[in-house]
Amino acid sequence: MKKILFPAAIYVLLTTSCFDECTFKTCAAADFNIPNSLVFVFDFDSTYTDDEVENAHIIKYTKNGAFSQALDTFYFTEQFNNDDYLMALSHTNPFASNGTINLNSYKAFDYIIKPNATGTEYKLADIVIKGEFSDCDCIYTNTEKTFKLNNTEINRNGSNIQVVLD
Repeated sequence: MKKILFPAAIYVLLTTSCFDECTFKTCAAADFNIPNSLVFVFDFDSTYTDDEVENAHIIKYTKNGAFSQALDTFYFTEQFNNDDYLMALSHTNPFASNGTINLNSYKAFDYIIKPNATGTEYKLADIVIKGEFSDCDCIYTNTEKTFKLNNTEINRNGSNIQVVLD
């Protein structure tokens, strides 16, 4: 009986010490806004000028694929006037609701980004963003970040690089 208990006790101690290292580690709250956001920028090298996008805006729609019921509009005018041309779509920007955050709520809608009133538009639909903490290091990374831009499937898995709108 002693011969069986000794190896079993050592096995339990070894596996428990490794297990405890990951299981009971407390991680600080992650800033999901950065890895879970979609970031867009207009192509100023060949397509747009600053003046052409001074009235750029994004429109939030019900998620039905028809882009028929607009719910809200956000103009980037003030942001662009400060030479900040990155347009982020996340759970806090630009459509925060009453100061509260509904994590990943932006995925429940469709959007159109319009640089100006000329009729050009960029339709965003089918946003899927998932993430996880990797092992014991408390680092949050995307496992999936996909969406449709004008019916073209875009894959930004593990990337925070902005999508250029041209």
